[in-house]
Amino acid sequence: MSHKIVGVSHSNNSTIKVYIKNQLDAIKEYNSSLTIAEENETYSLIESNIAPDLRNRFPMLLYIKNDKFVTCLHGKFENSKVFSWINSLGI
Repeated sequence: MSHKIVGVSHSNNSTIKVYIKNQLDAIKEYNSSLTIAEENETYSLIESNIAPDLRNRFPMLLYIKNDKFVTCLHGKFENSKVFSWINSLGI
C-alpha cells in the first residue's frame, strides 16, 4: 500500500513554495515511510478532485493512497497540526 503527501503551492508565490518545501521536509522526517512530492497549481489531481471554489487556496496538502486522491488540507499550519492530520488518516 502506498501513501503519498503532495504539497501544492502557487508557482508565482515564492513564500508559499518555501513554506511547502519546509513542511514536506518536516513530514518526511516525522514519517519516513511516506512518499512526498512538491507540485504547483497545475497539478492534475487538483482539477479532478478539489471543489472549484477551493482550487486556488494555497498552500495545500493532498493525501494520495495507492495512486488515488483521498483528501486534502488547505492552509498554513504548525507542524504538530499537520502531523495530527496525518495520524488521523491512519497512515
